[in-house]
Amino acid sequence: MEYSLIVYKKVRPFIKFKSLTTMKGIILVLLIGVVCAQYAPPKGRVNKEKPGTCPVSDVITTCECNLDLITCNGDYQCPGSQKCCSYGCGCRTRCVKPVMNKPGKIPVCSQPKVTGPCKAAIRRFWYNKKTNKCEQFIYGGCQGNKNNFETKKACQNRCQRKSYKP
Repeated sequence: MEYSLIVYKKVRPFIKFKSLTTMKGIILVLLIGVVCAQYAPPKGRVNKEKPGTCPVSDVITTCECNLDLITCNGDYQCPGSQKCCSYGCGCRTRCVKPVMNKPGKIPVCSQPKVTGPCKAAIRRFWYNKKTNKCEQFIYGGCQGNKNNFETKKACQNRCQRKSYKP
């Protein structure tokens, strides 16, 4: 019978940890780095907005936000020409096909209130997108824009989104 002597060499770790807590801390930092790298925008595309505007829903709802319903945080996370747009409660997001406006053309309901330089005093209504309401203003009679409606009803039919509580 032959016997061989096998000598095992004790391998020393590349990094010496003085305690288990230090090792856990380093692993945690590395894990956080990996997670952050996954969600960071690609280089050169940080916050780059794609052309077009988000479609406007006919309905605004008021409800609690659910972070599970956020599928994108910026246009760079959407495939192709899609944009990251809010919907529903306003805090939900998803990638959608944008509405393409002609270059330099602002959608009617996003245009500012313009009274014009003329001196007439014509009662008109304009859509204020900040308040989501059609508001009265005095139009001078010339050089206004398309956000200028003869009646409140015409303004509401064109621009105002319906609001409800679930």
